[in-house]
Amino acid sequence: MNIKFEKCRHYLGTAQIRLLNLCYSASSTELDDCIGCCISDLEHNLPALINPSEYHDCLTGADISSDALYAIGLSPKLSLPSNIELPCLHGKFRLETAKRDGSQGQNDWWLVDLYSSGESTNLLSKVGC
Repeated sequence: MNIKFEKCRHYLGTAQIRLLNLCYSASSTELDDCIGCCISDLEHNLPALINPSEYHDCLTGADISSDALYAIGLSPKLSLPSNIELPCLHGKFRLETAKRDGSQGQNDWWLVDLYSSGESTNLLSKVGC
């Protein structure tokens, strides 16, 4: 099975997500290929998994169409309830540093490539951010 095809099949778009809604979830044995990436580096958006129902609820609540998340360079802010954390499979170093750093607020917005949760979990662990 072609990994790039499968990755595209589960891609839901790119949005700005608050830092407090992101967590790192890859196993500690996996190499994190985002070490040293800049937070604002557009080529290194954090890939994160989101439950399809939570995704649709957030879009509806924000009155944002799913098409808006595919617009290049115009990633909208997608507010999630504070009790929801999206598992990121890359970017451990960036997430941990930002959450520890006093200059980075938990309400900072990060660019996140969203993927439907489920079978894509294994897929994303094989594809770099």
